[in-house]
Amino acid sequence: QKKKWEPIDPVLDLLDTLGFYIKADQISDAVMHQHFYYWIRGYWLSARSYIEAWQSKPHEGPRWEHIETLFDATCEVECSNAKTTKARERGIDIDKFLDEEIRNIEDAR
Repeated sequence: QKKKWEPIDPVLDLLDTLGFYIKADQISDAVMHQHFYYWIRGYWLSARSYIEAWQSKPHEGPRWEHIETLFDATCEVECSNAKTTKARERGIDIDKFLDEEIRNIEDAR
């Protein structure tokens, strides 16, 4: 399973960096939401079990520790703007999201 998910590591690294910026008050939740929420939500929910598996390893240092913070902060903006709920946002169709991402990559080639 690890090899299957490894190609997503650079995306998770980027999302973790964005989460660090939010945590350090270097960028607003609203700005981050405006530019990245679709991907934050999709990749966090899609890769959550993979992320948690890495985080549970005792010999690993902190890895992707800011992605959940990033999701929570931008999800709050989404919930206030779109009158939705966090539960509804967590219930997206992950397969549909991933299929769209694959199509976009293939179209870009």
